[in-house]
Amino acid sequence: PASGVLLIQGQRVVFTDEGDGLYRRRIVTGEEAGQGRVHIHEGLTPGMRIVTNGSLLLQQLFDRASTNHHRATGDPALAMTLTDRTGS
Repeated sequence: PASGVLLIQGQRVVFTDEGDGLYRRRIVTGEEAGQGRVHIHEGLTPGMRIVTNGSLLLQQLFDRASTNHHRATGDPALAMTLTDRTGS
């Protein structure tokens, strides 16, 4: 679904759910397919689970974590793990 695709600095980006609270941002290429769908040509493989609701929130969290990670390590690559902070 198109709701899972963000346009960030001119690039189409999706978040994949890697399991256990791990999310990875991936650059993809594709085109609008109509009716709220996007046809992805590159950047994903069959079976990957795509975040379709909450992508913008993940992007904001990812930007914050990525900036902190890059400052601390000099490495721009990052996968982000989200944990339940409520204790439940």
